[in-house]
Amino acid sequence: MTDNPPNDTPDKKPEARTLATEWVQAFDQLEQFGVNIANWLNQLGIGADADLNQFNLSEPVGTAPRAKIKLDMTIGLAHIEPLPAGSPNLIEAEIVSIGEVEMAATTERDAKSVRLRQRRNTDDIFKPVKDAVDTVARIDELQWTVRLSPDVPLTLEVGAGLTIAKLDFTGLQLTRLKMDGGTGHTVVTLPASVTTAEIDGGFGVLDLHIPDGAKTTLHMNNGAGATNIFIGDAGVKAEIDGGVGNCTVIIPAATAACLRADSGLGNITVPEAMNEVTFETEFISESGVWQTSGFEFAARKIDIRYEGGVGSLIVQHAEA
Repeated sequence: MTDNPPNDTPDKKPEARTLATEWVQAFDQLEQFGVNIANWLNQLGIGADADLNQFNLSEPVGTAPRAKIKLDMTIGLAHIEPLPAGSPNLIEAEIVSIGEVEMAATTERDAKSVRLRQRRNTDDIFKPVKDAVDTVARIDELQWTVRLSPDVPLTLEVGAGLTIAKLDFTGLQLTRLKMDGGTGHTVVTLPASVTTAEIDGGFGVLDLHIPDGAKTTLHMNNGAGATNIFIGDAGVKAEIDGGVGNCTVIIPAATAACLRADSGLGNITVPEAMNEVTFETEFISESGVWQTSGFEFAARKIDIRYEGGVGSLIVQHAEA
């Protein structure tokens, strides 16, 4: 049943904080699992404690007017943030990992391309197994810290891997983002500059922040877990495919908004200020259109199309 609550009460806040705690506990369980398997492999004579490797990598800006960057993060704590303005480097990375990491750069025509990833070692057939087990067992010691130039227009592709990630793109000239979610808790903050964001959720909690002033087209496939989207006073056109878990969208009360939604296996909840244009129920699903008064003529608007999976859609106004 569609519910239009009379006000945005505190009990409607997204459960990201609680779920984040649950995922940290899940990482602890995963770490213990890795320890147990590592001990078992040691008894068989094929397990060994791998050394932690620390890498400090960088690539200069060069003369290319724009850049394409691909980050394949694997496991641990991940953090992406901008470099100081005027930095000579396009990218800097501080990584603690088990196994080798490599950065490769090429320049073609008007763009520099950089890829950062874990290097695969095939010299020892047991090494991938041993590294994987040791990696899981020591997950709290591993990290990927990446800093990017705010002075160069960027297109960015990110593989989140098995990480607890804080990806803060504030201040970057990020024009396009493509992200594959991993397993863990991921917090993504977009800059106002991003025009297109394609995000495939993984298995965990995803918090996405779109700031005031953005003009963004968002394509999102939710994964398994909670998805929380916080939209500022921005122009956003969003297409969201629900996964397994609730999807909560927080929007400003003063910004024009329209929602076209098919719930799938779940309910749809919208603010009272969004007028019901159409509404239908069929078996266990709901669908309809809701929008604020004057939506068609608003200069800045939030337009959401939602195709549900298993879980509810909750649209609510941000607290004043």
